[in-house]
Amino acid sequence: MLAKFPFIPPCLPRLRSRPPAGKDWLHEVAFDGCRVQLHKVVSEATLYSCHGVELTSGRALIAEALGRVPARSVVLDGELVADSEDRSPLEGVCDGGANDEQIVVHCFDLLALNGKDLRSLPLLARKEKLAELLAQTNSDVLLYSDLFTDPKRLLAACEQNGLEGIVSKHADSPYRSGRGDWIKVKCREVHPRRAEREASRSG
Repeated sequence: MLAKFPFIPPCLPRLRSRPPAGKDWLHEVAFDGCRVQLHKVVSEATLYSCHGVELTSGRALIAEALGRVPARSVVLDGELVADSEDRSPLEGVCDGGANDEQIVVHCFDLLALNGKDLRSLPLLARKEKLAELLAQTNSDVLLYSDLFTDPKRLLAACEQNGLEGIVSKHADSPYRSGRGDWIKVKCREVHPRRAEREASRSG
């Protein structure tokens, strides 16, 4: 019988004013949502916040999608966001208040598979396994977070679409809990849609 993997403290990015340069760095969209960790053991699915608080209740569609992942057990790292054109956050996404049908999870790392801890593998190796796994799952809820090689173009696209920014990761890096070597750069320009969202939060 497979043992349930304990919650893994997430790898956290360091905030910088510009992304790192070099072909060994890869870049992803930083979605403005709620960091989550997804666990599956056989038919049991569990959703955790970045602090290890269980969020499974009210997330039946995510649990169902996780159950279809072709693995006996799996641990995914991702971001829970609104399933809208601009991927803007919804009220209650992080506390279970948002409608389950309005959210998706952008999965950007694979931490464990079939009882094996994958955190020591290079980022690219983990991403390749993650892409293959999600392609086989073929879910509209669990989405693969793509990698990009040009941080400037990606950051410009994020600014244009009102997204938060980008996260840069070294291709050979293992997964380290806490403040690791991930680098986050926020968009310099505040998109009108993003400004409206931030104003509504503070109002």
